[in-house]
Amino acid sequence: MKPTLTLLATLLLTTLVALRAADIPITLDKPGNVSAAIYDVQGRMVRELARAQPMPGGKHSLAWDGLDMDGKAVPAGKYEWRTLQTRACAASIS
Repeated sequence: MKPTLTLLATLLLTTLVALRAADIPITLDKPGNVSAAIYDVQGRMVRELARAQPMPGGKHSLAWDGLDMDGKAVPAGKYEWRTLQTRACAASIS
C-alpha cells in the first residue's frame, strides 16, 4: 500500500495602492503556516513579508512599511499582496 500525501492551501490576492505603511489583515480558519509577499503590477515580488510562518487560527495582521527588499521606498502605484496558507500535510496508508 502506498502512502498518500495531502496538502491543503489557501491563496488570497488583494490589490492595494502604495502607502507609507500598510497593515494587511488575514483571517485563518485553522492553524497553519503562512507565506505572504507584495508584488508590483508586472507581477514581480517587491517584498516578502512572511515565509511559512506558523500562526494559530484567528485574525492576524502583517505589516508592510512601503519598502522593497533592499529597504528602499517603493514608488506610488498599485501593488498586490498574496498570502498562501498551508493548513495540513498528512500521510495515510490505505
